[in-house]
Amino acid sequence: MSWTVADKMSDAHTLLDFREALVSAGLFEQHCEAFTQQRQAGHTEFPFAKFRAAG
Repeated sequence: MSWTVADKMSDAHTLLDFREALVSAGLFEQHCEAFTQQRQAGHTEFPFAKFRAAG
């Protein structure tokens, strides 16, 4: 994954809000593990849509 000066980036608050939403939904650890597995397998895109809050 690489970014250039021309690419739009989320600010720190957006990223922190996303992290907090994952924590609140009980999905943070699952997300981190799945992301790590995808990166180790050489994938550069991540299927966020497969995560659903339990309940």
